[in-house]
Amino acid sequence: MKSIKIDDKSFEQLKIAKANNNLTSYSATILYLVNESSADDSILDESFGDLTVLRADPNKKYYYVCECICGMKTSVRKYALTCGEVISCGCAGSRTKPAAFKFVKSGHRL
Repeated sequence: MKSIKIDDKSFEQLKIAKANNNLTSYSATILYLVNESSADDSILDESFGDLTVLRADPNKKYYYVCECICGMKTSVRKYALTCGEVISCGCAGSRTKPAAFKFVKSGHRL
Protein backbone atom coordinates (compact mmCIF):
# COMPACT_ATOMS: atom_id res chain seq x y z
CA MET A 1 0.00 0.00 0.00
CA LYS A 2 1.30 3.41 -0.93
CA SER A 3 1.20 6.26 1.57
CA ILE A 4 0.76 9.84 0.45
CA LYS A 5 1.21 13.20 2.14
CA ILE A 6 -1.73 15.58 2.04
CA ASP A 7 -2.06 19.19 3.05
CA ASP A 8 -4.56 20.59 5.58
CA LYS A 9 -6.99 21.81 2.91
CA SER A 10 -7.23 18.39 1.28
CA PHE A 11 -7.61 16.74 4.66
CA GLU A 12 -10.53 19.04 5.49
CA GLN A 13 -12.16 18.28 2.12
CA LEU A 14 -11.89 14.57 2.86
CA LYS A 15 -13.39 14.97 6.33
CA ILE A 16 -16.33 17.02 5.02
CA ALA A 17 -17.05 14.60 2.17
CA LYS A 18 -16.92 11.61 4.50
CA ALA A 19 -19.12 13.31 7.12
CA ASN A 20 -21.74 14.13 4.46
CA ASN A 21 -21.61 10.58 3.05
CA ASN A 22 -20.67 12.11 -0.28
CA LEU A 23 -18.65 9.15 -1.52
CA THR A 24 -18.29 10.55 -5.03
CA SER A 25 -16.53 13.66 -3.75
CA TYR A 26 -14.54 11.61 -1.24
CA SER A 27 -13.27 9.10 -3.80
CA ALA A 28 -12.59 11.83 -6.39
CA THR A 29 -10.46 13.72 -3.86
CA ILE A 30 -8.52 10.57 -2.99
CA LEU A 31 -7.98 9.74 -6.67
CA TYR A 32 -6.75 13.29 -7.28
CA LEU A 33 -4.33 13.10 -4.35
CA VAL A 34 -2.95 9.73 -5.43
CA ASN A 35 -2.44 10.94 -9.01
CA GLU A 36 -0.73 14.12 -7.84
CA SER A 37 1.49 12.33 -5.34
CA SER A 38 3.06 10.03 -7.89
CA ALA A 39 5.79 12.27 -9.19
CA ASP A 40 7.50 9.43 -10.99
CA ASP A 41 8.76 9.43 -14.54
CA SER A 42 6.26 6.85 -15.78
CA ILE A 43 4.67 9.27 -18.25
CA LEU A 44 7.89 10.40 -19.94
CA ASP A 45 7.76 10.06 -23.75
CA GLU A 46 4.00 9.35 -23.63
CA SER A 47 1.53 11.28 -25.76
CA PHE A 48 -1.66 12.85 -24.44
CA GLY A 49 -3.72 14.33 -27.25
CA ASP A 50 -1.32 16.54 -29.22
CA LEU A 51 1.22 16.76 -26.37
CA THR A 52 4.28 14.57 -25.84
CA VAL A 53 5.87 14.57 -22.38
CA LEU A 54 9.57 15.50 -22.53
CA ARG A 55 10.64 15.82 -18.88
CA ALA A 56 9.55 16.86 -15.40
CA ASP A 57 9.46 20.64 -14.91
CA PRO A 58 12.22 21.43 -12.39
CA ASN A 59 10.53 24.69 -11.35
CA LYS A 60 7.06 23.33 -10.59
CA LYS A 61 6.02 20.31 -8.57
CA TYR A 62 3.80 17.81 -10.49
CA TYR A 63 4.30 19.65 -13.78
CA TYR A 64 5.84 18.25 -16.95
CA VAL A 65 7.33 20.02 -19.95
CA CYS A 66 5.48 18.86 -23.06
CA GLU A 67 5.89 19.53 -26.74
CA CYS A 68 2.82 20.06 -28.89
CA ILE A 69 2.52 18.89 -32.49
CA CYS A 70 2.75 22.54 -33.57
CA GLY A 71 6.25 22.72 -32.01
CA MET A 72 5.37 24.86 -28.97
CA LYS A 73 6.61 23.71 -25.56
CA THR A 74 4.40 24.13 -22.51
CA SER A 75 4.38 23.11 -18.85
CA VAL A 76 1.32 21.05 -17.86
CA ARG A 77 0.19 19.53 -14.57
CA LYS A 78 0.34 15.72 -14.53
CA TYR A 79 -3.29 15.33 -13.48
CA ALA A 80 -4.47 17.58 -16.32
CA LEU A 81 -2.62 15.35 -18.79
CA THR A 82 -3.76 12.01 -17.43
CA CYS A 83 -7.44 12.92 -17.06
CA GLY A 84 -7.62 14.51 -20.53
CA GLU A 85 -8.24 18.06 -19.34
CA VAL A 86 -5.36 19.41 -21.45
CA ILE A 87 -4.75 17.98 -24.93
CA SER A 88 -2.67 20.70 -26.60
CA CYS A 89 -0.81 23.97 -26.03
CA GLY A 90 -3.97 25.81 -27.05
CA CYS A 91 -3.62 25.44 -30.78
CA ALA A 92 -6.26 22.67 -30.89
CA GLY A 93 -8.97 25.15 -29.93
CA SER A 94 -8.38 27.21 -33.05
CA ARG A 95 -8.40 24.07 -35.22
CA THR A 96 -11.64 22.66 -33.79
CA LYS A 97 -13.90 25.72 -33.33
CA PRO A 98 -16.70 25.97 -35.86
CA ALA A 99 -16.64 28.98 -38.20
CA ALA A 100 -19.64 30.52 -36.44
CA PHE A 101 -17.54 31.09 -33.33
CA LYS A 102 -14.49 32.56 -35.02
CA PHE A 103 -14.17 36.32 -34.92
CA VAL A 104 -13.43 38.58 -37.85
CA LYS A 105 -10.80 41.29 -37.55
CA SER A 106 -13.26 43.86 -36.21
CA GLY A 107 -14.26 41.55 -33.34
CA HIS A 108 -17.75 40.75 -34.62
CA ARG A 109 -18.98 37.23 -35.19
CA LEU A 110 -19.33 35.98 -38.71
